[in-house]
Amino acid sequence: YPNPSTGVVNIEFESHEQRVEIRNAFGQVVRVEQKSTGSNRLQVDLSNEASGLYFVIVGNDNEAKSYKVSVTH
Repeated sequence: YPNPSTGVVNIEFESHEQRVEIRNAFGQVVRVEQKSTGSNRLQVDLSNEASGLYFVIVGNDNEAKSYKVSVTH
């Protein structure tokens, strides 16, 4: 959240999820983040990226979930 975003995206994790990968609409990886131990939230700043659709992939080694977020400037 928020979606759409002006650049800063907040991600809330379930306890077993540990990694976030952000891909642009072309499938290129633009960011990879690791969750801090003991935290269930991560803030990712995409304000330096182009406006458009991004895929947020949240998961661990066994499974991952994908979410779409729109970034507008």
